[in-house]
Amino acid sequence: TIAYKGKVAHHDSSGGGGVICEGDVQWMTAASGILHKEFHEESYSKNGGDFQMVQLWVNLPAALKRATPRYQAITADQIPVVDGDKWRAVVIAGQLLGVNGPANTHTPICYAHITLEPTASLEFDLPADYQIGLYVFLGHGLFGANPKSVREHQMAVFEPSLGTVHISSGSSHSETEILLMAGRPLAEPVARHGPFVMNSHAEIIEAIEDYETGRMGIIVPTGTA
Repeated sequence: TIAYKGKVAHHDSSGGGGVICEGDVQWMTAASGILHKEFHEESYSKNGGDFQMVQLWVNLPAALKRATPRYQAITADQIPVVDGDKWRAVVIAGQLLGVNGPANTHTPICYAHITLEPTASLEFDLPADYQIGLYVFLGHGLFGANPKSVREHQMAVFEPSLGTVHISSGSSHSETEILLMAGRPLAEPVARHGPFVMNSHAEIIEAIEDYETGRMGIIVPTGTA
């Protein structure tokens, strides 16, 4: 979960939790199973204000779906920022533009938030076997060596073998903000039901039974032992 505006409190059955504020990232690995709750932080609930978050779900390969759950609280001051000629990149996970994001991931991925000033452009390399998604968070983007126009709240997806990524702002009057999501495809079957993502229907049934029988733990109310 990437926090842009507002505050979210979090608590889970592994004992992880806290509050994420503007610029912070909450990275939770469900793996073998975890229960969690998210709610508006107390002071934010009282005072109100703008609220803007992005939550991304990253699938785990079959071999790691039974790994131990974990929680990473990543504060804004831990996330590297790369400034260039009329652009800025906040690197959350993976390697980009010579820096490494702080998120510890199970598979090779790259997440970054990129801001382009009017008429700015940026070119960078990613591994050729990465699938790439570019979501226009704000403004208007132009993507690819032969630029394709992508409007606000739309996403362009590039299949592996792209390698070099070309992006530019599609407006001469306002900034463009882009969320970069890239990673190596797992090439595994996917079965989904509710909050569970497994590789087969039988594994979905097993996950539901794990939840119903308490094998994923319990959430102890905040403030109790």
